[in-house]
Amino acid sequence: MEIGTGQSISKLSKQILEHIPISVNTKPNIESADVIILLDTNTIEQLGDITEKVSKSSAPLIVVDHHAPHPQTLKRAGLLVTKQETSSTCEVIYDFFKQTREKPSLKEAEALFLGIAFDTRHFVLGNASTFEAIVGLCDSGVRPQDTLSLLSLPMDVSERIARIKACKRAKLFKKGEWIIAFSQVSAYEA
Repeated sequence: MEIGTGQSISKLSKQILEHIPISVNTKPNIESADVIILLDTNTIEQLGDITEKVSKSSAPLIVVDHHAPHPQTLKRAGLLVTKQETSSTCEVIYDFFKQTREKPSLKEAEALFLGIAFDTRHFVLGNASTFEAIVGLCDSGVRPQDTLSLLSLPMDVSERIARIKACKRAKLFKKGEWIIAFSQVSAYEA
């Protein structure tokens, strides 16, 4: 089995992969795949560098997602597991564990917990099934405070300096109850 992505691995993902050691290949061998499983990807076009290889592959395609499938995905997928009423794909995967009466390992539970937390913007977009899954994952040993800390990256020095410079250049205006600040930045997503 190979876990792959058609894109680079983000800093946040690298931090999580240090805690939950999974090998992720940025150049997966699609040509030799017996089956391809897409998670949280409602269209093949989201696959970056491997889009064309997946499109042309004769391997059966299984899609597990919480979004409505794209029409092209409907045509290509041999099996489609979607639950649009859930807030994250990790909830769908957790349901697989529940249905088979299997308990995820601690690392699996932590990975699912992090996926749910990330997809729901730290549970802001969660619903009742989200919190039912979280309770089940905590019953599997997840410690929320420790695990959630993996979703925080320390700010590097150059970003701190850019933010301080932006504050120095800020122009402040008061409009009714609002205080509005304008500044000019050249990096780190204004």
